[in-house]
Formats: sequence, C-alpha cells, structure tokens
Amino acid sequence: MERAIHGPAERYNEIARWDWTKAASFLGAGKPSTSERVSTVGELWSALAAAQQATDTLTLLQVVVPAMDVPPLLDTLAKSLGKPGKNPGKLDR
Repeated sequence: MERAIHGPAERYNEIARWDWTKAASFLGAGKPSTSERVSTVGELWSALAAAQQATDTLTLLQVVVPAMDVPPLLDTLAKSLGKPGKNPGKLDR
C-alpha cells in the first residue's frame, strides 16, 4: 500500500529477506506449530484448509504478493492525488 501512496521505489518499502516461516517455531513457545510460504491463490487455499484442520497448532502463512498488488480503490485514490511521493502529507491541487 505504501508503494501506491508514496511511490514504488521508496527504500523503506523493501522488507528484509528473512525466512519468515521460521518464526512459527519461536512464536509457538514449544507448542505444535507449522508454517508455509505461499505465492499462488491455489497454494493459499490449500494452506488455509490445512490450517483449519490443525486447530491445536499455531499456523503461520507467509503470503507473497506482487509489490504493486493493491486494492482497486486504493489504486484509484493514489492516482487521483497526483504523482506518488511528490509531497507526502499534502494534497496536490
């Protein structure tokens, strides 16, 4: 969302390339946990179905989406405000 509002090239938008799926093991505090990295809609649906079956397990899903994947309304609003990143906090008139 920040990319759509302030511009796609802002450095702070880059998320650290960590193995986020490892987080479930320490967030679960020794309890059963599972994690999965998904990047397609089919993978997401499968992972969600599996998570619903594992009710006694902490499930962490790392969902990978394209950098500029934003809801249509946000895209329209960002474009209507003018060039992204031009002057954050001030509307262009």
